[in-house]
Amino acid sequence: MAHGLAPRSPGTRGARDLAAALAAAGVTQGESVGLWLGDETGAGSGRLLSATRRINLETRLGPLSGALGVLQCATAAAHLESGAAGNVLATAGGPRDDAAAAVLLTR
Repeated sequence: MAHGLAPRSPGTRGARDLAAALAAAGVTQGESVGLWLGDETGAGSGRLLSATRRINLETRLGPLSGALGVLQCATAAAHLESGAAGNVLATAGGPRDDAAAAVLLTR
């Protein structure tokens, strides 16, 4: 990935729901991240991570469809390049969707 950013796990992980996507991406229960990009609805009981900051881009910008991941990556790169603390978790999908995906981006 550009700017020395890399997913901690080998790429984005898709699953039937957000809780399963978090587990497949190697995100541990209670893990702290600097920024969570996505809708935490459906993360599952006990799976909500402590995050310094949470941003749901679709709440702020409206439905993004295929552009969501691109904007999440741009936001993650800006966060990490700014020197802000913590990794970035980007998620998509939830209980209203037929699938979900998660990726944890680190420096």
